This record gives sequence, C-alpha cells and structure tokens, in this order.
Amino acid sequence: MSKQSGFPNHNPHSKDCKRKANCKMYYCTFRHPPGRKARCKFGDSCKKLSSGQCHFLHPPKSGPPPPYTQHPVEHLGKDQPTTAHNRPPHQKRYEARHKVDASGGDDSSPDTLMKAMEIGMKRSPSSKSAKVNASMKHNILCSIASDPNLAEEFFDYDSAGEVTLTKEMIHKVTDTAGLNVNSAVKYISLAQNVSLCFVVDTTGSMDEHICAVREQIVAIIEQVQAAGCKFAGIAFVGYKDWSDGEDHCEVLPFPQKSGRTDIVGFKTFVSNIKAGGGGDFPEDVLGGLAKAVGLTWNVDGSTRIIFHICDAPPHGTRFYTGYDDFPDGHPKDPTLEQLFGDMRKKEIMYYFGKINSKCDKMIEVFSGIKGDTVQTFDTADVTNLTASVTASVMESVSTVSDSIATRNGRKLPQRKFTLSRAQPNWRCVKVQEGSLLTYDLKTMSVESIVRMEPLKTSLVKTSIQIARQPFDKGSVRLAYWGRRLFKTVSDASGCVDFLSDVPVEASRTFVKESKIVLKEYLNESAVPSLDSSRYLVDMETQTVAAKLALDFNNRLGRTTEASEIKLKFLVAKVLKVSVGETSSETERYRHMAVERQFNEGAHMVKYTNNYNFVRHTDDPTVAKHRDLAVAYSHFTYDFTNGYLIVVDVQGVEGVDGGGKDILLLTDPAIHCARHHRFGVTNLRQAGIDGFFKTHKCNKFCSALGLTTPK
Repeated sequence: MSKQSGFPNHNPHSKDCKRKANCKMYYCTFRHPPGRKARCKFGDSCKKLSSGQCHFLHPPKSGPPPPYTQHPVEHLGKDQPTTAHNRPPHQKRYEARHKVDASGGDDSSPDTLMKAMEIGMKRSPSSKSAKVNASMKHNILCSIASDPNLAEEFFDYDSAGEVTLTKEMIHKVTDTAGLNVNSAVKYISLAQNVSLCFVVDTTGSMDEHICAVREQIVAIIEQVQAAGCKFAGIAFVGYKDWSDGEDHCEVLPFPQKSGRTDIVGFKTFVSNIKAGGGGDFPEDVLGGLAKAVGLTWNVDGSTRIIFHICDAPPHGTRFYTGYDDFPDGHPKDPTLEQLFGDMRKKEIMYYFGKINSKCDKMIEVFSGIKGDTVQTFDTADVTNLTASVTASVMESVSTVSDSIATRNGRKLPQRKFTLSRAQPNWRCVKVQEGSLLTYDLKTMSVESIVRMEPLKTSLVKTSIQIARQPFDKGSVRLAYWGRRLFKTVSDASGCVDFLSDVPVEASRTFVKESKIVLKEYLNESAVPSLDSSRYLVDMETQTVAAKLALDFNNRLGRTTEASEIKLKFLVAKVLKVSVGETSSETERYRHMAVERQFNEGAHMVKYTNNYNFVRHTDDPTVAKHRDLAVAYSHFTYDFTNGYLIVVDVQGVEGVDGGGKDILLLTDPAIHCARHHRFGVTNLRQAGIDGFFKTHKCNKFCSALGLTTPK
C-alpha cells in the first residue's frame, strides 16, 4: 500500500493505473486503458444492484468517496501535516474530480445542500448560503413532480410522507433542468418563425378586403419583424361557391424554401383575383379552409396561423337558416371534426376576421368543435386589418412559446375535461371546506429574496365552491369559475341577508361571496404527493414579482417620468381541499391556484414572453403599458444586482381601491442563474441574455438610471 495515497498498490506520482483494465476501484484517480468496466450511471439508485445483476462499477456502500488520507508530505517537511491550503497536487486533483469538500461536512447538511444547488447551477457557492427551507425544498420537488424521469428515479408513484433532500437529488435535478433550458431556448426561438395563411371569401362583396390584404401585407410583415419575429412563409387561399364551378378556389402555396417571403409575388397573385360570383348567400367556407389546412406548411414555421376573413357562413342549416342551395351542406364538404382535427395535428392556430353578425352562428359551432373559443378580430373597417393580423400573430407566438417553455421530455398524462364557458348554477355546486395559503409580501426584501430565505406564510380556513368543468384552457393550466363564501354574525336587530344561490344544505349560512378564478395544472403530477410543490413555486414566483413591482412603482414615482399607472400583481394563493380517502387509506388533496376574477369584459394583453419577444402595437395606450412592462423587467435585474429578472409580463387595465389606474398583472416568469427556483419557465442565464438581446431602453429605463449588462 502506498503510504501517501492510502490505496493499495497505487503510486500517486504515476499517470497510469498499474492494475490497468483489471482495476476494481470505483474511486481510482489514475488513467485506465479501454476495457475497464464503466461506472453505472444509475449509482445507488440502480434497480439491479441489490440482486447482483448489474455488471457495471458501483461506489462503495458508504456513499461518498473516502477522504484523502492525510499523511506528511516530503516537500512540506516531516513535521508539517497537509491542510486544506497546502495539499499536494495529486490530492487536489483527486478532490476536484470527486468534488470532495476539503473542509469535511455532512452530505445532507443545510449549507452543503445549498452549495450543491449552486454548483449544479454552474455558479460559485455564495458566501452567505441560506439554510435548507421550504422554498428550496419545494423548488426541487416541483421539478421532480413535473418530470416523469426524475420521479421514477427518486420516488414511487404512491410515495408519501416526509422527503429528505440529498446532494445526489439536487445535482440530478439541476443537471436535468439545464438540459431542458437548452431545449426550451432552441424551440422558443423556433416559435418566432411564423407561417401565415390568409383564407378569404373572394365573392363580389369582398373586393375591399381583398385589396386591403394586398396593400397592407408589407405593413403586417414590418410590424411582426419589429416584435422580433420573422415569417417562414405567407400563403393565400381565396374561395367562392359551388355555383362558380368545381375549380372555385385560388391558392398561392407557401414558398418551397422556408424563410423566403416573396412580397412582390404575393401582391401580384392577390391583384389578379377578381371579386365576383357567388349564388345563394352561403359560400364554400369549409372547402376554402380544407385547402388551407392541406397546404404543405413549413417545417421551420413553429407558429402556424390561418387568418380567415369572410362575410357569409358555410352551407347548412346549422350555420344559416335562410335560403340555401345546400341546406344539409354540400356533399363534398369535409366534416368539422376532420377539419379541426387536422388543424390540431398540424398545430395550426385559427383566427377569424369578423365583418358582420352573419357568421356569429358559424363561430359558435366552430368553437364547440374546436374545444375552445375561436378568437375574433374586428375587420369590418379595413383599416383595422394590419392591427388585427399582427395581434393574431403576437397572440400565437406567445401561446406557442409558453407551451414549449414547459415541455421537458416525456409527457405527463392530461386531465380529462370539457370546457363550459358560462358561470355555473351555484345552487347545484357543492360547498367545500379547505384552506388558503399565502406568502407575506410585507416581510420580503431584496436581500431575503437573493439569499433564498424562507417566506413567512399565512393560512386561513375557507368555504369555497368550484365549478365542475373549466371555462378556459391555457398552454399549461385550466381555469375554473369559483366563489369564496363568508359567514358573519347577525347585527343587533338580528337581520341578516343570506345568500340565496347556494345549495339547500348551505342555506341561511353564508352572507357574502367573493368571485374568484381557480387554476389547475393541465398535466397531472408525476408523483401525486408532490403536487402541492408546483403550486407553491408558482405562488412564490408571483409574490416575488409583486414585491419588485412595489419597488418599481416607488422608484419610478420619484423620477421625472413618474407614471399615473401603477403595476400591481394579483395576490396569489394556494387552495387545498380534500378529495376523500384512497384505497390505501391515505387522504388525498386537490391543490389549485386562486386569484380574484378580472372585471367582466377585461382583455388580457401579453406584453413580453419569457425570452426575447416584445409585443408590437400602434395603439399608444398599449404601447405605454408595454414600455412600463419592459422597463419593469429591466428594473428587476438591476435592482437585484443581476440575481433575477421578471419576464412574461401580462395583464389587464384596472382600477385599485383608491380609484387609481393600475395595470393588473398575473402569471409572470422569473429567470435566475444562481439558484434552481421559480419553476420550469426559469431559463437561467439564457433567459436573461435573451431579454437583453432585443431590449431597447425606453424613457422609463433612462429615468431610473438602468444600465444594460455587457
């Protein structure tokens, strides 16, 4: 045995292992020729290890590599032992290879785990490492709950009880998240390549709109490019009716080479279309849409859009009850199920340019078959065409980007649902008892955020009603109508106005309601017992964003560009309600995010996504809100000294309790390069770099004295 190395028959000053390919030491630090057994990539979690069937090398049962034996070294003198500062070069190489902490330390100690996270994020450990707390734990478990591969490695499906974090778990989660970030950035960039197909009714009444498409196509392209997107291709399908002959559709396909937009060719093609024809009032709408869906869509166009403009519905009494040559639909009409099924397969997003009310019934039927509401834009005035088409592109790019940003390998099973837009009959909805958890915004500071200190919580019991079916579906979550119900004691006269629209068993119980929206993940958790972590991480993200919005308002209010409109995030809460006993006699819970409802008619606007997309608009009010949103994002980076940046800013206009105008925001994303936190939309340094790649400072940035990182 070598006295210096502590390993049998190994000379620490040689470069090659003397045992060569026959070496059986898992932690051997010397070079080996090909042929030596490889180390098992599953480590201690290998399922074949216990049965002795694994043929790869495994570390000793004790876990981490043995500490390097501390013997006197000749070049230090006989009486001078090695220390953490004067270790010989071969010992330093050994410790660096196996990430051995020269100062010792417990593998599961709080500081060791925090350093493990920071090393996993490829950043040097902070000198002020926080203790392990609920925030750190929920962020790690959130990643496991969202990834079937990680879940299989660390948990059984029915795992329950307390979970202990280990360095192995943290390193694996952060490494996997890093790979997911690289993939997400690639596909988010790809989502900003747009394939757009115009589908236009070209009968006699549509001449003005045909000309508008031709004349405004350049402005549409310029506005989309100004938002950081580009066109992979533009196509056109014009249709008339069966009375104009079998060949009544005129088609300009996408260019064969992706990325080439022949504006001159497009304008020439549209100029040659003569508005005319048409017999009865309905037209061959379904035939025109089928032609568009059947085009060869560009592979590089991750965002695919059909923008449909018409003033007459398809044939068939389900769309139109007036005179119709084909009241049962034309024999060659494709079925709506087939048409919208093909759209889903090709990931084509459908928008409608509304001219009159004659197509309202058509849009209602289309929405039912499509599974969600067809978004319409007012194109009765042709001057609105550029803004309407550009808005549809912005909406599509942000939706596709959000969907891609949350993909991470294998898909989780989705919940089964049927959308129901209307508010439910609350007399038929069960009243449930649950608890609401919130984070205390007032006790937060920038220092506590950066140090990842535990957040103070508040827990209250509540009575609640939740609609059976969601009213809307996003790329990640389902949204449900809901109500919080409140009890109170009677006044001195004993008169109380009880709510009447409650179930019979709850009558004469509740006197006040609060309308809320509850959001539930579309995908089920890979480990049901970890489901709450996903909602707690989302709540932490929105609470941190809300705290920084207050700081932004205060700082901007003291500058020459003080805005009368303040930024405010909805207060995020997490609901926990029991869903009864399971077969294993373990109580299961349903978790949902809770926010108050926006005012009826409020229109959600997405100003940025979580990479480098910024909404372009000619509307001065929306433009000002967008400038505030991007300045706020820049401020969060500067104010936290580069620790994080809040992006994916979206919301509605509103009024606070004092009657002041506010921009009410929700569902942000946060990029943080030092710690693994803020959920699967955290794109780390790549997300931060993506924002500043296209960011141009505006007057609010200048007033705040913000600087752009180099």
